[in-house]
Amino acid sequence: MIGDINAFRTPVPIYPVPIDVIDADPQDDMVFCGFNRAWLPAVLGALASLKLQATWDTDDPDVMATTLQRVDTLIYQVSLANTILFVCEEFNGWTQQFNFLDDPGGFAPDSTIAGPQDPDPQWTADLGWEGQVQDGTTGVFDFIYIDFPETATVYSVQMLIHLHDNPQAGGTAIQAVGIGAWADVTRQEAFPSAAGIYSVQYDFSPELVNRVYLVGSSTIVQNIEILSCRIKGIGVNPFL
Repeated sequence: MIGDINAFRTPVPIYPVPIDVIDADPQDDMVFCGFNRAWLPAVLGALASLKLQATWDTDDPDVMATTLQRVDTLIYQVSLANTILFVCEEFNGWTQQFNFLDDPGGFAPDSTIAGPQDPDPQWTADLGWEGQVQDGTTGVFDFIYIDFPETATVYSVQMLIHLHDNPQAGGTAIQAVGIGAWADVTRQEAFPSAAGIYSVQYDFSPELVNRVYLVGSSTIVQNIEILSCRIKGIGVNPFL
């Protein structure tokens, strides 16, 4: 118990003396934190004290301007939080690594999206999930997915793809990730179709999902394999 309420209580600044300037962008190397949404206005109000110049220990007007701009970015980032109710990822995060060279990883092909004319991708040890050429002249589609044992909160997916020599001129290759329903939330990146190993990481606001799709595709005849995948989330790892 705190005892009687102080009838003369008055709000005071959070920091009685100026604090060191934080030399970091709020959107770099983020951690994710959740709480009951009813507290969001109070948290945003508390962050507003960071907009006071008296909070920061600097006499450089440029440093002060940069710091206050970063405070605005921080407040904006927190204002976006409206659905995730987990503790900080720094303390309760999980990472699930899938090495498709050794194991199919619980993933499966989905021919209903690529179309009946596209053969399902196949898993082969030491190769990974390999897209199949549909008629010997057109592109390949490597479309696989995994269902979560239960709905989980995911905020990052990284995929590694191997493109082999290209016997045709031109064309593009695409690496994409679908979160939940493939058609609803899709993130993709095109890259040169030159032979090589390509990696793309997709970071996004935490989302409750029950399925993740991985796509490796090429508009030309070119062997393509998905080598690995790393999924990061917060809360309890649903794969354990």
